[in-house]
Amino acid sequence: MLRSILGRSKKKASAEEASARVLNEVIRSCPRCGQLLDGHQYRLVATTMLNPDGLESFRALLSAIRNHDWQKVTTFQNWEGSQANAEVYGLKCSDGTLSAVVISAPFVLEEPYTLMHQERVDDVAAFEVLPGRDTWHAL
Repeated sequence: MLRSILGRSKKKASAEEASARVLNEVIRSCPRCGQLLDGHQYRLVATTMLNPDGLESFRALLSAIRNHDWQKVTTFQNWEGSQANAEVYGLKCSDGTLSAVVISAPFVLEEPYTLMHQERVDDVAAFEVLPGRDTWHAL
């Protein structure tokens, strides 16, 4: 699976290319417009660990997403390389409308990335000002 995500080439994929491939494989169509992800942009918005010790944090993150408390969502910045993590990405349609997706990023490379949640975002400025964080990348 990792080879399919990163490509079969020996050329190293950038983190942005790897994330774009994961998103294109996990999300079949945009939760906002229903179209393929070509022409969309993404940015990493939040992360938290998915382990027994971090489940309370994950529940709080998911609650903030469901409540559309985007300012609170962006405060979740806990990522651990030796654990599975939940990664929240903002998706921007070509017309500027937004959605958020939560992806399970496994620690074990053989395990698949999975879509855990998706949500429409009505606040067009929700993910615009995230100082010191990821920028928008083409899909």
